[in-house]
Amino acid sequence: MVSGAQTSLTAKEEATYLAATTVTTGVIGGHGLKITSQERSNNLQAVWGLGSRTQTVIVEKQFTGTLGIEFLMSNSWFLYPVLGKCADGGTVGVYTHTYTETNTLPSFKFNNSLNIDGTSTSDLNISILGAVNTGTSIKTSIGEAVSVTMDWVYANETIATSAYVEQTAEAFMPFSFAHGVLELPNGATVANCQSVDISIAQNADMIWGLGSRAGTAHVDKNRAYTIRTSAYFTNPAAFLNLFYNGSTGITPGNITEIATLQLTFTNGTQIIEFTFSGLKIESESLPQAIDAAVMEDINIQARTLTVIATDIIQTYPTILAKA
Repeated sequence: MVSGAQTSLTAKEEATYLAATTVTTGVIGGHGLKITSQERSNNLQAVWGLGSRTQTVIVEKQFTGTLGIEFLMSNSWFLYPVLGKCADGGTVGVYTHTYTETNTLPSFKFNNSLNIDGTSTSDLNISILGAVNTGTSIKTSIGEAVSVTMDWVYANETIATSAYVEQTAEAFMPFSFAHGVLELPNGATVANCQSVDISIAQNADMIWGLGSRAGTAHVDKNRAYTIRTSAYFTNPAAFLNLFYNGSTGITPGNITEIATLQLTFTNGTQIIEFTFSGLKIESESLPQAIDAAVMEDINIQARTLTVIATDIIQTYPTILAKA
């Protein structure tokens, strides 16, 4: 029998889609990494014909594979497969990593290693090939660490009975709600903020071609950002006036975009700063009850995102970067 204490999940970017890639000990994730789902399907089709109620044949169609992971936000490396580009800068002890959007998502090879009995001939390694991020959620609330969930779709997989692979230990401490500051717009801190939930939808699809049941390419469609947050209501300036487009009620015509929303997590010398731009408030909620403080919730859509991380590491890890 094998428990999660005897498994690991390592990764490395593919130089080109499905290119041969050697995965070592790099990890996309942080403390508390877990595989929440790993599903594979032959997408079988049952076939019946005239003359019998019994199936006459079962046809296997395209192979599909999905992977779900969850972890506590401890570093910024996971943002590269989400946004697609990382530019390193800064100086000694104050290095920066600026993550920006690209139209084509990078693909990764994952290695899921299971330590069955500690021998090189009996341990199991599952190679997950051509994985691209299809969605990511970053959220925290009062009393909680910042958690990240990532969903992936992949083209193919192989297995091998080879030695168990240890993953690199996480070097940084996790971020928590206490490390965060929300500004809407940038420069106006939201007082008594209770929760933040960022959702990034990638709308990436797998492509199949004649001659193989495995995926051959991926297409990355529209990217969408949604931010949900809640705070204790004190006055209409925080959220309600923004919903009213800076007025005292619903106005005709176009709603003016809010320039920026900035969410910054600072844990000692380590900083991760999310800056969304081109925002409009989708909805605002103000429920009220006699036995509770009034809480205000808003749902925001944003057009763009840039993330700047600061830490003591000079460059994006080579054990994750493509060769």
